Amino acid sequence: MLEGSQRLALFDSSDGKQSLRLQSGMPLDERWQVLKIEADCVVLGSGTEEVRLELRERQPNNKDSKPRRKPGKTQDAGNGAPQQQGDGG
Repeated sequence: MLEGSQRLALFDSSDGKQSLRLQSGMPLDERWQVLKIEADCVVLGSGTEEVRLELRERQPNNKDSKPRRKPGKTQDAGNGAPQQQGDGG
């Protein structure tokens, strides 16, 4: 996350009761420290150990959304338009 010109890493506790906004160099807990914040990952360090946390985009949680078709997996309906496969119901 960018706040002004500063990069921040946001961490939530597993129970959701605590939220931390950390910059590079700040401790996450007694063991881990934020070493680097990049656009696609956060690197944590503990002594000589490093862990890279890759960031992923959130997937839509919409049951009505149709899955994307992979290229090359379309069928010709005879009129030049690809057919969509139904869900059987």
